[in-house]
Amino acid sequence: MSGRTLISLFDKYSPNVNESAILERAVLCAPMRVDKEQRILETRVSLPFVVPKKELYSIEESVREAYKLKKVRILPKYEADLFDDLYFKEIMTEARRRDIISENFLRSYTAEFSADKIVIHTGYGAGGVNLLNTTDTAKKISEIIGEEFGIYRRIVFVADESIESSHVDMKKRLENAMAGRVMEEKGDSYAANNTVSSQKSSIYEDSPETYVENDIIYAGYMKFSVSDSELLFGDDFIVSPTAKLHDASSLFGSHILVGLVIEKEVKLSRRGLTPVSFCIHDGNGAISVRVSVKENELKNYDKVSDGMCIAVKGNVMRDDFDGEPIIVPTSIKTLSLIKRTDNAPEKRVELHLHTTMSAMDAIIPPDVAVNTAKAWGHRALAITDHGNVQGFQEAAVAAKKCGMKLLYGMEAYFVDDTAKAVFSTKNVSFDDEFVVFDIETTGLSALYCKITEIGAVRVKNDEVLEVFSTFVDPEVHIPEQITELTGITDEMVAGAPKTEEAVRAFLEFAGGRMLVAHNAPFDTGFIRKAASDYGLDFSNDFLDTVSISRFVNPDLKKHKLDIVADYYNLGDFGHHRAYNDAEVTAKIFYRMIEKLKGDGIFTTMEMAAAMDERSSAKKLKSYHQILIAKNYTGLKNLYKIVSNGYLNNFFRHPRVPKTYLEEHRDGLIVGSACEAGELFSAIIENKSDDEIKSIAEFYDYFEIQPVSNNEFLIAEGRVSSREELRDINRKIVALGDAMGKPVVATCDAHVLEKYDEIHRKILLSGMKFSDADRDINVYLRTTDEMLEEFSYLGKEKAYEVVVTNTNKIADMVEDGMIPFPEGTFTPKMDGAEDDLKHICYERATSMYGDPLPDIVKNRLDKELN
Repeated sequence: MSGRTLISLFDKYSPNVNESAILERAVLCAPMRVDKEQRILETRVSLPFVVPKKELYSIEESVREAYKLKKVRILPKYEADLFDDLYFKEIMTEARRRDIISENFLRSYTAEFSADKIVIHTGYGAGGVNLLNTTDTAKKISEIIGEEFGIYRRIVFVADESIESSHVDMKKRLENAMAGRVMEEKGDSYAANNTVSSQKSSIYEDSPETYVENDIIYAGYMKFSVSDSELLFGDDFIVSPTAKLHDASSLFGSHILVGLVIEKEVKLSRRGLTPVSFCIHDGNGAISVRVSVKENELKNYDKVSDGMCIAVKGNVMRDDFDGEPIIVPTSIKTLSLIKRTDNAPEKRVELHLHTTMSAMDAIIPPDVAVNTAKAWGHRALAITDHGNVQGFQEAAVAAKKCGMKLLYGMEAYFVDDTAKAVFSTKNVSFDDEFVVFDIETTGLSALYCKITEIGAVRVKNDEVLEVFSTFVDPEVHIPEQITELTGITDEMVAGAPKTEEAVRAFLEFAGGRMLVAHNAPFDTGFIRKAASDYGLDFSNDFLDTVSISRFVNPDLKKHKLDIVADYYNLGDFGHHRAYNDAEVTAKIFYRMIEKLKGDGIFTTMEMAAAMDERSSAKKLKSYHQILIAKNYTGLKNLYKIVSNGYLNNFFRHPRVPKTYLEEHRDGLIVGSACEAGELFSAIIENKSDDEIKSIAEFYDYFEIQPVSNNEFLIAEGRVSSREELRDINRKIVALGDAMGKPVVATCDAHVLEKYDEIHRKILLSGMKFSDADRDINVYLRTTDEMLEEFSYLGKEKAYEVVVTNTNKIADMVEDGMIPFPEGTFTPKMDGAEDDLKHICYERATSMYGDPLPDIVKNRLDKELN
């Protein structure tokens, strides 16, 4: 294609007269380079006359638009005698375009020309000239002249001696000049909303300082040792970082940066130079390292690999193509990453850990989890992914190699298919009187929030006999979001009966009658807490219309009060006001009683029996639960539970019905899991002590976790402080002591390091979680870190839940278990070998004759034998 003119190539482009004159004389002097994937076109052309850059850039833009490309570059080549001092301004324009120099620099320089060099008076002091020299600015300008004219002119920068300017001052002036150029090119709207430094190298708001202390570099969220540093190439230098990677987007000039290498790439090239690129990061920021090297220099970068820790000395600048900050290395030295270690004399055992097999939720590879625990000196580790056992095989291979005891487990989605709507041992007729009630509160936690309104109706056979309604002064501020939801303000409850008086009056109104409420455990939890606080008797039985609706209205996907009311065409009502909700709940209750009577169910006990028979695990509320196999019987049962969940009880998750678990519990250790577990939920809902103990009886051990794991409950208004979360853990510990069951402290680890959590946030954001950006700190912690976390329990109790009890659970598991038998288990079919030999020889003789040639017979015998 070389030898053709540009006018003959760009047939979709209609140039004006002046542009045509240029294109008709522009002859290709090298093959055109086209990158179809990136939509980039670059061509070098020879011209008999010099063309102002403004005109050449205009042609590039017109061609780009005509062919819908991302970038077009027309690189001119002129005869050497066409170069003069006037055209040098065009060279500087090209340097500006390539971000080699700034707008301010263009406006302030003067130049002196001689046969072999160009002396540029910058208008800057010695510091500014030093910065220009360290970034190879002179060399790059000289290269542009060489590219276009095939001649060499040495560029020399001269400082203005009247200016005292430090390197740092110069850096700021050049950065400001660059920012001005960007704004000038993008326009006023861009300038109003963007600056060069607005690009971020880190997603973290906080930025740990980078410093060196006792041969240890503290950079971002990592630590590096320089004691055994080795020079890979370049001039030797003292490893002392000059900047943070967090600030990479605002750096310029010569720097020393440190980090962990990731994403190394070496691209093949036919142009004599090989592009090498990789990134370095420190958990808080990152920067790309990019360079194009000759073949004999490529060996320098062979030593750099992913996972290596290095210090890079080089020049930070903007990449020509994407404008991102990069560092071009002149020297590289190795560093050693200082990893977290577990220095406790006796180690803990992690009993709740998620790997990458907890889909879209955790990012710890199974083998990495095992190897990390082993490196910390832990004797055992549990793998407990959500609803599956897919991490077992990879973890088992790693455990066998390093000699780690592996506990095979799962975090199950447990449903109590014996769940009830009737919280009573009495058999009450549906023709008796009931008290249907509702409350409004300052939040969701029965333990820590307060009642603001109670509404109730005494009913019989769908007739309202008496009404009860009162505001309640909670003696605390009603949160704004609660006011927005309920319409109840501080002014409305001012002067109303306080909690004791209001609850006493309600209990007198209810008498000994059975209560009815929509989500009754929630409402009765608040009444029970108030009764306990003020010494009132609250022993009423109650019914839950949510559970009744699930049983009576199976065609409904959701059973919120307004949805069920709409289902029965009960019209609009003042939702989230206690009396209105109580009244409509009563109407719903009697509509459902009509259905029950139609099925021959006339009492509460008859309803409870019918619900037990027809409970569907797919429609019940699920809770998290830890299952750990303590022997091969348990492992087999665990596999059965997984299969049953996916095949027979899958709704959003594979569910584990309580009845099925009880049938296959042999060989399994059952733990209460996290805040989404049944036990934690019962405590935060303030269920009765008998209910909590009844739930707790089912579990072999109870689990508590770091406060940070459950801080979202504060945002949700279910608790008001971190101290209240600690109180819940204290209650679980006390319950364990009272019932003689071990309590264990776990991390519920989803990431290995604290700074890894950003990757999990990205996964959760992709799944549209509204709170995906919150910090949970669900990282794997050392023994000392966990002891510190639970120090509020006291030194002895913290040691018991962190170390003693976790090891006790590990001791319950059989040593040497593997998830699958070793070896290959090919099927055994009698006579198969003889049949195969007969078929092969019969086919061979049909092709080659009988007897077979030796070469065929020998090969056939070799294959068959």
